[in-house]
Amino acid sequence: MMQDTKDFSGNLKAAPSDTPRYRLTKLGEQMARLPIDPKIARILLAAKKHDCMAEILVIASALSIQDPRERPLEARDAAAKAHERFTDKQSDFLAYLNIWDSFQRERDKGLSNKQLVQWCRQYFLSHLRMREWRELHHQLAQTAIEMGLTTKEAAFRQPPTQEQLRPSESQGDQDLAAKLKQKQLDKKQHRAQIRAAKEAGYEQIHRALLTGLIANVGMKSPDGNDYTGARGSRFHLFPASALFKAKPKWVMAAELVETTRLYARDVAVIQPEWIEQEAPHLVRYHYFEPHWEQKRGEVVASERVTLYGLTVLPRRPVSYGRIAPEEAREIFIRSALVAQECDLKADFFAHNKKLIKEITELEHKSRKQDVLVNDEALFAFYNERLPDFYTADTVSDDLHPANPQQTTPSLVGEGWGEGKTVATQTNFSATAANPLPKPSPAGEGTECRSFNSFRRPQNQ
Repeated sequence: MMQDTKDFSGNLKAAPSDTPRYRLTKLGEQMARLPIDPKIARILLAAKKHDCMAEILVIASALSIQDPRERPLEARDAAAKAHERFTDKQSDFLAYLNIWDSFQRERDKGLSNKQLVQWCRQYFLSHLRMREWRELHHQLAQTAIEMGLTTKEAAFRQPPTQEQLRPSESQGDQDLAAKLKQKQLDKKQHRAQIRAAKEAGYEQIHRALLTGLIANVGMKSPDGNDYTGARGSRFHLFPASALFKAKPKWVMAAELVETTRLYARDVAVIQPEWIEQEAPHLVRYHYFEPHWEQKRGEVVASERVTLYGLTVLPRRPVSYGRIAPEEAREIFIRSALVAQECDLKADFFAHNKKLIKEITELEHKSRKQDVLVNDEALFAFYNERLPDFYTADTVSDDLHPANPQQTTPSLVGEGWGEGKTVATQTNFSATAANPLPKPSPAGEGTECRSFNSFRRPQNQ
């Protein structure tokens, strides 16, 4: 929405004060300059980032017109067979590139317009739509060049030449059997080269396409042949798709069309990781099962990534401290320090473990189970004194108490002699976010005294 509006006479007038004011982003301004659907415009802008502008210009212009392939009812099987030469097993989008390259090679031969029409009829292609496709492609390419998205050399795709496709045809005189054998070998080698080239550029092309078609992704249902899409939708692959029989786990579609059921047309195989990488502003993150991970030395949780309610990544471990620092700190204290599920090398922790072990042995000898204070008392002690950290790496022996005379709690209940105290640094003046202070003089950071208020009260 613009800041100012015009009245019916065309005069500029100020917008009402209570009207929200919106401005196009730089990306939106670039999209507005492209004379195509905003989704396709977004794809073109992403092509610059992924260095596949020539391919995307061909595909984007194809998606902006009616499909050039014809499938007459009276010759449906013949049309399907003729279109097989253009299909790609992983992507219907790449079929447009194959059609474009084939048509371009015929034009490069210098064929007349009549001969091009006959060639289109042979492969059940509409010559009028092919011409419309070329005109729109030229228009988009010129606009992209003017906008600085690409150069003239990089904007126009150069298809493989006939000699590159069939090198055996230029090998001079050979007997028929040798020619056929060499031709088959050349085809195999060429297909391998084409396959390698497609694999190298497949991700770039389809990640660019994904930026504009992000709402048309789907995951195959485990109990059927349909797909679960965004916002709870369910769709099927269009029968004419090259992927109809394969039914890969994750797909992206150019459009969803509802007839007798909801169909996805022009689909391609994608990786779910691309969704998060290309649309981080649209995905949502959910966290569950936070716990202390001893091997990693930190509190971790399981993360689930969703897009419009569709689970993209069901579970992956992430550091929980950056997500919920307070909760991660509590889990760290309870699991790593109180439960001693940590290989911490700090002197105070080693001393405390030894002390707790001695008191536990005292419990066994005296056959009393209430000698050692409970876990809540230990948690309260650590919670009061420890800084805001939640990993073992941030605990350092360099930390020292601001007040060396501050007392530490007794680990045994009253009636058990003088009692033993926890050796630990107290009242830390440093946190994980600030530089740690230098070590205090020898003995200053390990002084321990009894703290009677922490003792377990004696049973009456």
